[in-house]
Amino acid sequence: MRRSLARLQRKCEGASVAEHGEPQSNGAEDGQTDQDHGGPGAVAPFDGAPNDQGKAGRDGGGHEPLAVGRHARTTSGPGSIAQPGAAPGALTQRADWAILGAVRAVVQRVLRAEVRVGEEVTGRIGPGLVALVGVKQGDTAPAARYIAEKIAHLRIFDDASGRMELSALETGAAALVVSQFTLFGDVRRGRRPSYIEAARGEEAERLYEEVYEHLRGLGLTVATGRFGAEMEVELVGDGPVTILLDSDRTF
Repeated sequence: MRRSLARLQRKCEGASVAEHGEPQSNGAEDGQTDQDHGGPGAVAPFDGAPNDQGKAGRDGGGHEPLAVGRHARTTSGPGSIAQPGAAPGALTQRADWAILGAVRAVVQRVLRAEVRVGEEVTGRIGPGLVALVGVKQGDTAPAARYIAEKIAHLRIFDDASGRMELSALETGAAALVVSQFTLFGDVRRGRRPSYIEAARGEEAERLYEEVYEHLRGLGLTVATGRFGAEMEVELVGDGPVTILLDSDRTF
């Protein structure tokens, strides 16, 4: 009986190797490291950024991808995204270990847009982007700057051939940035949205301002709404083209 079981075990092992091939190497034999395999030392690609297909120079400067995700490391100081002295629009190579909270944005390409508070027009743009920005409790400045980088580098404008290959930075498009805490409305239970995750007061305003100020620092012309006010947003969509962004990459 024992011999039969041993023979059966050897047959199963042989079938497994034949079906699946030899066990994969961990990369040590051919000189690869954790970074080559996306392991503990790896840096996640800046998905959706100019280098998202591994081609240098997609943002015009051939910059390294920006590290993203819940954890990111930076070579330019704690919590920093932009390299000191870097040209406008340049992306960093790494990010400091720190938890990035979640800032969300709904970005829409428009022919024109404006936001009003009562009878006052607080912001108006021509062709460009409208960004509705929501802030979650516990968010950090790097998360806000991550969203700003994404908005500025989204390739959603047409080139000469009609392909969406150009960013707002490359086309000179403007941005209208409006605070929108309801982006963190939770409707998974019941019918009444819960806003318990949305940041409150000063925290939300500070990070909302971080988003549009970073966009200005990158070189975009930026108009804004008025934080905390009842606003009317009027826009003419172009496309339509609408993109959802989340610094926590939940979608």
